[in-house]
Parts: sequence; structure tokens; C-alpha cells
Amino acid sequence: HECAADHPLVRVYEARRALETAGPPEALRITQTLVAEHPDVAEAWYVRAQAFFRIHNTREALSAIRAAVRLEPRHGAYHRELAQVHQAVGALAE
Repeated sequence: HECAADHPLVRVYEARRALETAGPPEALRITQTLVAEHPDVAEAWYVRAQAFFRIHNTREALSAIRAAVRLEPRHGAYHRELAQVHQAVGALAE
């Protein structure tokens, strides 16, 4: 069985902490493995979207936040992030 440190939500917390301290590349490294092993963890996709957005990779940010919204369609923060990414994509198109 998996130990507590391997629990998906513990790893989401680690990714979120990495995003705030080590930066987006470390958060992306953690979430890449996490979403591959646990593709149904919406929060992992959300942190991944935030990391991509911070490095201005709007295409990957959009893909990740759409996955989070698809998994948890009623989560308000996911919709706000989706709107923010859409706004950035629109600004780039102008």
C-alpha cells in the first residue's frame, strides 16, 4: 500500500509549495508524474495549469485547466483560472 507521502493530495501540496518556492519548473516536474499516475486528481491539473501560466505557456495551461474543470465542473477557482487563461490567450491574439 502507498505511504502517506505518496498520497496524491500530499503530492499536490508539495507541487503547490514548489510553485511558490522553487518555481514553476519544479511544480511541473511533480505534477507531470502526478497526473500520469492519478489523472483523476483535479487539483493536480489546477496546479499544473498555474505553473504553465506563470511561464507563459498558455497552450499547456489551457489544456491543464480544462482537465481540472472537466473533473470538477463546480469548482469556482478552476473556472476563474480558465477565464484568466482565456483572457491571456485573447490578448496574445490581438
